[in-house]
Amino acid sequence: MTHVIKRLTAAQLVDLPEWYRYCRHPHGRGALCDERTAFTTHQQYVTGRAGRVTWRVTYVCELHARRFAMLHLIELPAAE
Repeated sequence: MTHVIKRLTAAQLVDLPEWYRYCRHPHGRGALCDERTAFTTHQQYVTGRAGRVTWRVTYVCELHARRFAMLHLIELPAAE
């Protein structure tokens, strides 16, 4: 499994479509986080017996990026 976090630049944040401007990470009981997006998380993993590689990109806020980094033991990118 590969896990990567990337901090979005100011230019990237301006160009985001409306749906990606807010963190959509689920909180408990089906509610979604509504903080502003600051990072993208990238995951690659092998699925099933056939060994196919699947990937996922998620747009998340600072809090959820920090949690993702702690969970996967990776460093959060510094602000530029």
